[in-house]
Amino acid sequence: MSTAIKLDDVSFQYPSNEKIKNKNNNKQEKSCKILKHVNVEFESGEVCAIIGSNGAGKSTLARIIDNLLQPTSGDITIEGKQYKTLKQHDITSLVGYIFQNPNDQIFNSTVHKEITYGIKNINNDLYRRIVNLTGLNDKENTNPFNLSFSERKFINIASALLREPHIIIMDEVTGGLDKLQKMRLVKILNYLHTINVTVLFITHDMEFAYKNCQNALILDNGNVLYKGSIESAFQNVEIVRRAHIDQPIIVQIMNALEINYINTDNPICALAKYIANRNNH
Repeated sequence: MSTAIKLDDVSFQYPSNEKIKNKNNNKQEKSCKILKHVNVEFESGEVCAIIGSNGAGKSTLARIIDNLLQPTSGDITIEGKQYKTLKQHDITSLVGYIFQNPNDQIFNSTVHKEITYGIKNINNDLYRRIVNLTGLNDKENTNPFNLSFSERKFINIASALLREPHIIIMDEVTGGLDKLQKMRLVKILNYLHTINVTVLFITHDMEFAYKNCQNALILDNGNVLYKGSIESAFQNVEIVRRAHIDQPIIVQIMNALEINYINTDNPICALAKYIANRNNH
């Protein structure tokens, strides 16, 4: 697998209006550092959950990758090309961003117009596949604001997919989704993985992330605590404690029973096997 995105010693801070005295007793602006010397790589086709408590730096990291914010220091490369050498439209063609609030990205009068907005040459086969995948095939002539808040999220996803980006950032997209909509989202993630699109999945939904993401990037107070297998991440009690996050329920059960579930195809199957063995003794 090739590297899709690489962040090399990336930091970011917002200036503050608050004044503090420096060592020379002169007043200067106090800054708020959100990201601190982040070094991380994401592989092509990787589905990675970005996890951390509120204020950990998740959305700031995503906005830097999408070039909505520029890092205070450090370098970013996408498919081997430095961001500094690329124009905004080059990055926009490579990175799709689905915002937490779908209303921030919807401006057109029909679902069809919204999905296809700004695309000159529409691939009709791809368009049809995407509207079917996102469950919008019977809503194309509907005003987006006549759909539910959660359905509007799929409009934004469809719009991003039709542009065929190499990286997609999904910011808290599971919020407000019902069970069937989450199943639809799983199919979308599986589709993106099969076509080698990198997915950065910002979430507080640990259950969904554990079941559907391969890897995890865990942030705490702007620092990278962990990057690697999501199963190993949640088994590490110290990382979970420092990140102020909860283990998925299945992980809590497995740990309580001291069942080794790492590198198993399905932890639930491992639990079922454990129960069956207990019943046979």
